[in-house]
Amino acid sequence: MCGVLTGSQIGENCFRISKASPPCVKKNSRCGCERDAKQANAFIAADFEQSEQTRVYIGEWHTHPEPHPTPSAIDGNSIIMNYHTAKRAMPFLIMIIVGLESLYVSVFDGEKFLKVDLTII
Repeated sequence: MCGVLTGSQIGENCFRISKASPPCVKKNSRCGCERDAKQANAFIAADFEQSEQTRVYIGEWHTHPEPHPTPSAIDGNSIIMNYHTAKRAMPFLIMIIVGLESLYVSVFDGEKFLKVDLTII
């Protein structure tokens, strides 16, 4: 499964992931997912309007069939491509991989991926 993330900036170098879309799937298999851009864009646009233009596209999520996920080369290349082609309001994209027991979270800033720990509030 795969989808998109929306959020906002809440302080200096502090960002909130506000919503994760439901699955936006065009094609799906055990080890791959092709996101449906039309569904994803509709979710992003609706959340932007519902939030009075405060929540924007900030990244992608998808699942891996492993307990503790690690990104593949395909995962990284997908985020890099989205970074360079998507309309972004933030200078980064977040990638969350949902595993069977844990999450992998990283941020791509246009040059490198930084693994991060989420703070759940």
